[in-house]
Amino acid sequence: AIAIPNNKIFPIPLDFLGLRVELSLGVFMSFYNQKTNHYVGNYKKLIMKIYKKRRIIHIYKMIKIIQYIRLPSLVIILALVTAYYFRTDPIMMVSGKELSGHELPYPENWEFTNKFQTIKVETNPLDPHSVTTLCFIREGRLIIPSQDGHTKIWPQNVLKDNRARIKIADNIYLVRLNLIDQDAKISELEPFLVIKFPNKTPPESGEGPKNIWLFEVSPR
Repeated sequence: AIAIPNNKIFPIPLDFLGLRVELSLGVFMSFYNQKTNHYVGNYKKLIMKIYKKRRIIHIYKMIKIIQYIRLPSLVIILALVTAYYFRTDPIMMVSGKELSGHELPYPENWEFTNKFQTIKVETNPLDPHSVTTLCFIREGRLIIPSQDGHTKIWPQNVLKDNRARIKIADNIYLVRLNLIDQDAKISELEPFLVIKFPNKTPPESGEGPKNIWLFEVSPR
């Protein structure tokens, strides 16, 4: 038998060209394991390369998607910030600054305002502040309401300086706003609101907004 250091001898008879040779099973298994580990190791490396490559491709695609999404979003955000900074008229619920439009003389009556759901009001002449709000006519007078007027900027501005500009359609009128009520009841205003908003269902008795301030419009 051939003795191999550090390997236990397991005689295995083999015939090779008429010669009887005894090999160490340990040598055979060692050789087998080395080859197996070599191929398995290469296979694992190949799998890892494929996995890493696919992962890199996936990450790259995600980055490209994010870039495509981010660019339009960034453009929209910049456009909105620019529009807000350089705004003049209010935009929906966002307050504005000095109103733009053609100034006209104070009208003889305000009946034409019934055609418009909302108007714009500018207060504080030294540092204009404008908002979108409602109006209605009561006994021939144009009335501008403000719910919870004590919490809003424009009614507080009027208390300090009642000079104002109101915009209806594209026309602007120079006016004064006079506070005539700080706790108007919606039930008292219903007959006038029905004329302005015929398709609106009036609230039930005891319901609806409270703490309504009323400002009457007058010429300067």
